[in-house]
Amino acid sequence: MGIHRETDRQIHTAATLNGKLREALTRNAGYASSGNGYGSGTHRDTPESVRLWFLDTPLGPVLAGRTGGSGTAGGLCLLTFPPEEIFRETGSLCEYLTRLEQRLDLPVSCEGEPGNGAPEMDPLAEQLERELAEWFAGARRDFNLPLALHGTPFQRSVWEALRAIPYGAVRSYGELAKSLGKPDAVRAVGAANGRNPVSIVVPCHRVIGANGALTGYAGGLERKRFLLALEQSEAPEAQGELFR
Repeated sequence: MGIHRETDRQIHTAATLNGKLREALTRNAGYASSGNGYGSGTHRDTPESVRLWFLDTPLGPVLAGRTGGSGTAGGLCLLTFPPEEIFRETGSLCEYLTRLEQRLDLPVSCEGEPGNGAPEMDPLAEQLERELAEWFAGARRDFNLPLALHGTPFQRSVWEALRAIPYGAVRSYGELAKSLGKPDAVRAVGAANGRNPVSIVVPCHRVIGANGALTGYAGGLERKRFLLALEQSEAPEAQGELFR
């Protein structure tokens, strides 16, 4: 399919990336303490931080984040296909994590020591891994995960509207704006859609152009095409919606 090369699947797995994640956070802490200008230096797993971890999917590794400490109440606040350059260089991952902290407006953390594999799983992480596996297998249409979405009131209203789009269906940006009672806010809706922090679970991939074009997707158009094709193959009642 060309989305994620076979050699990348072998090298860039969640087990190896979680070790790199811890190394990058440790390096950022060093830069922060030395006054070199990036990295928060915060690696505590607390309710005031976002705990990060990688997990594997058929479309390549995704970076997940949750609020709350391990074993405590919290919610999923991040699920994204990160840019591939962060897999190759620790420096790129460091800079990406710094930008992520700025976007979330919360310090980021992870568990384990540098070089270790996957972090110790907590109930929310286990639930996410299980529900994602079921979704990719066509055995699940809706997610039951607790969410902690950080954004403006308008952004959150758009993200809620995304969750109302049925499995296998698509909507245009104009249709989404109309559903919010803001038919003239098409561009603002598109911008909020692009800022969706929790891919797949909050299905921004179900939004297409008015002419049926796939338009942009943070994870890349090939992934968007795959996600839509997967849903339509499992939802015969939605056949024909795409490119209608």
